[in-house]
Amino acid sequence: MPTPLKDITATAHLWASDSQYYLCGAEFDPTGFTYTGFNGLLAPLRPSTSIDTPGTFAVILTGLETGYVTVTLELRPTPPPAPALDDWDEIVEASLEIPDGDAYVMDAHDETPFPSLSAYTGRPARIRVHARGRDAAR
Repeated sequence: MPTPLKDITATAHLWASDSQYYLCGAEFDPTGFTYTGFNGLLAPLRPSTSIDTPGTFAVILTGLETGYVTVTLELRPTPPPAPALDDWDEIVEASLEIPDGDAYVMDAHDETPFPSLSAYTGRPARIRVHARGRDAAR
């Protein structure tokens, strides 16, 4: 019997380049990505395509062109509570279905500072990205 999933929260500094970092697994290939239909914060993708839902990986855009950004990752086996809207400039959700296997949040230096997301792969999932300070490049 698989181990029950539990809530996990972790914070790390990720290196953004071209204003982005990734949530990805085995099917990660952002080449050919176009901004058609993109909301500017979160892009669910499949290899070599434009926006696709559910995606098999995601590109998350920051306000900072190059440098460290602070990211907090919360993994939940159940839907999260509604966000506190006043705390954020932007909130975007999208569907992902990362294939079975290893998955991770990866920065522009191919660093993966968070725990593996493998226990959360192989099933439909929702990703919610909250951001503040992007217009100020923070």
